[in-house]
Amino acid sequence: MIDLNAPEQQREIRVFVSSTFVDMQWERDYLMKVAFTRICKLARERGVEFTEVDLRWGVTREQAEQGRVIEICLNEIERCRPYFIGILGHRYGWAPTAADYHKHEAILRTFPWVRQDLEQGPRITEKE
Repeated sequence: MIDLNAPEQQREIRVFVSSTFVDMQWERDYLMKVAFTRICKLARERGVEFTEVDLRWGVTREQAEQGRVIEICLNEIERCRPYFIGILGHRYGWAPTAADYHKHEAILRTFPWVRQDLEQGPRITEKE
C-alpha cells in the first residue's frame, strides 16, 4: 500500500483508532504505548512515518460545543483511509441526532451516505 519510491512527504501510514472512550481505555492505551511505539520504530527504519489518530485528545471542548465532533471524526477517518482499527465492547457509543448533522451541512455534502443513515440513527461508533 505504501509506495517506497514516493517522495518523503507521501510516505506516511495514518491509522484511525475507534471505540467508545469510556470502556476501552486499557486497550487504547496499550495500542498507543506499546504496539504503536513498536510499529513506529519499524516504520521509521524503513523511511515511513507512522501516525496514529486517537480523537480522545483530538477534539477540543470548543469544537465539541460548536457541534464539530462528527465533522472532525469523519474527516480524520477519510485522511487515514484505508487504515482503521475498530474496538468494540460493552458500550455502543454516542448517538448523534439529525440536528447534530444539520448544524454543519458540509458533513452531508462531503459524506453523502450520512444522509441515508440519518433515518436509522446509528451511533457514532457505527458510523466510523
